Amino acid sequence: MPAGAAGPGLDRSGHGPAPVRRIRDKALELPRFAEGTSPTVLLTLGTVFSGERALAEFSSAVADAGVNVVATLGSALVRPPTTRHRDNLQHIPFAPLDQLLDHVDPVVAAGGSGTMLGAPSRGVPMVLCPQGADQPSNAALAKAAGVAIVVDSPAELTDAVAWALQDQVMRARVARVAAEIADAPTAS
Repeated sequence: MPAGAAGPGLDRSGHGPAPVRRIRDKALELPRFAEGTSPTVLLTLGTVFSGERALAEFSSAVADAGVNVVATLGSALVRPPTTRHRDNLQHIPFAPLDQLLDHVDPVVAAGGSGTMLGAPSRGVPMVLCPQGADQPSNAALAKAAGVAIVVDSPAELTDAVAWALQDQVMRARVARVAAEIADAPTAS
């Protein structure tokens, strides 16, 4: 590819991946929902697997659990996919995970590294539906650690979210993991 030409997913040189849009140091206000007493679930498919069709399927399945859903668009989508849910589903642009985790319970994700490190560090249980790359092995490790429920398809998400909201054993385990992480020495 000639220098300066960029193919899909490539930077301007045509050699490496295009830079991912990052939002830093911007205060994020989460959407408000009509049903303020329902739990709010974060749905994030990360920066790679957040295609429109997948996000629509995941969003609908999670919203069917009767929870409020904040779904991130990832780095590739500009507008939300069309779904049948309106009152309990809000899409937001890509946002740093650390700005979202204190306001949600649980997190539904594909199991990328950012979610796998972020959610347990805040004591947030996860429902994982791996899509590719390192996600299946990440999900297996999270399940073995007792901090996640793992499903094979979006069709299983509705029941898994309902279970995650009630699973006191998983909640206790993820709280212990969060305490272990907090007690660990820092990199500095």
